[in-house]
Amino acid sequence: MWHFGADASVEYTGERFSATWGLAQDAIIRVYSKTMKDHRTRIRLERQEYPRTNLALALEQKINLNHNWWSGGE
Repeated sequence: MWHFGADASVEYTGERFSATWGLAQDAIIRVYSKTMKDHRTRIRLERQEYPRTNLALALEQKINLNHNWWSGGE
């Protein structure tokens, strides 16, 4: 499994939360509140992928992907 994500640049002061959506192609999207090392909370958006192949092939496919990371390579 690997994670591709980004943290918001501004602090989030609401309640802690987490939401997950399953996608095709062995991937999920997660949005959640994350406490950073500076003890401030940010919103994080990430795509978690579970490639069902060996590491070398999975890395080659990801490196050669011509679409943005949300597209899933379609």
